[in-house]
Amino acid sequence: MNPIDLERNIDRALKALPEPRAPEGLLPAVMVAVRAAARPWYARPWAHWPGQWQAVSAAAVLALLAVGAVLLPAAPHVGAFDVVAAPASAFFSHVETFVSVVEILARTVRQSVIGIALGVVVIMAASSVAVGAAIGRLAAGGVRS
Repeated sequence: MNPIDLERNIDRALKALPEPRAPEGLLPAVMVAVRAAARPWYARPWAHWPGQWQAVSAAAVLALLAVGAVLLPAAPHVGAFDVVAAPASAFFSHVETFVSVVEILARTVRQSVIGIALGVVVIMAASSVAVGAAIGRLAAGGVRS
């Protein structure tokens, strides 16, 4: 069979195939994305806010936490203020503990990942040298006995 006939046969067979159908979940996913894009930035999840507003809001939250951490322990414990100050102070001590735990876990994971990555790199380098030496011996005329 010559190439032109082969091309015509393939073209005819491809045109006889049914049109591909979109997956069932495609239309609902597209509609959700369109609705989400139509919302104003402040109605979207925080991760999708513009970068400058994320930075401003993060700075505001950190400032509020810092003010609370400084003022609540030093505040006088009298009357109705005591009802709010005691739980808030306990909450901030829990937040501080949580942040410390997260920092320790992040440091541990980071160190273990770096160690594993270094081991993988060393093994890859050694195997590359071995394969290169084997190819070099074969290219030079094979193994001689």
